[in-house]
Amino acid sequence: MTPETRTAALRRGWYPVARAVDLDRPQQATLLGRRLVAFRTADGRPRVLPDRCLHRGGALHRGAVIGDSIECPYHGWQWRGADGHCVYIPSNGSSAPIPKAAVIDAFPAVERYGLVWTCIGDPLTGPPDLPELEPLGMAYAAGDPVDVEAGILAAMENFRDVAHRATVGDVNRVSATVDQNTSVSGTAGRDGSPGWTAGFASAIEYGPHQAQAACFAGEGRNRLQGSTSSMTRP
Repeated sequence: MTPETRTAALRRGWYPVARAVDLDRPQQATLLGRRLVAFRTADGRPRVLPDRCLHRGGALHRGAVIGDSIECPYHGWQWRGADGHCVYIPSNGSSAPIPKAAVIDAFPAVERYGLVWTCIGDPLTGPPDLPELEPLGMAYAAGDPVDVEAGILAAMENFRDVAHRATVGDVNRVSATVDQNTSVSGTAGRDGSPGWTAGFASAIEYGPHQAQAACFAGEGRNRLQGSTSSMTRP
């Protein structure tokens, strides 16, 4: 499989590109080499567009959300999040027709599990769906982003490989009680220093129910942005 074929295949999957809690302003993301902007429209809908104005290449994530569109900070062209059409060009006036070629890509955007998911190719499936969580009444809590110098496939394999947790880094599992119903657990080195996974793989435990999640947005081949998070019962 060539790198081009691999990238084409990966583009057909769904990936988180922003945390829902951050959408009070437009957010920049890079997914499989493509610069994106994620934003929330005035009516609360998440949208994902390329982070480049078709006019003069302005970075849209530095612009403002105007209704259901995002405004380029350079010349004020407004791009509708639903379909990528330009809806306003200030220098032409409100009565002037918009050129038919003034259209950029618009990617599907789904807000789920506290994340904004998108697909920049032809989706093979629908967005991630975990119906098993519904009966548990889980609520999402976003963690702080972390940078990991690793490719997305290596990181995914590492998270799926749960057998290494007891031995890698020579760590002890530690916990702290928050209240009678909630405790925080993580790892620490045998000398008391932060363990190899401390701060990166932690969870909130609530009675018998525990879940944890992580979000990733790839940047190039060897860089990964992640965010640890936890799901807790309200």
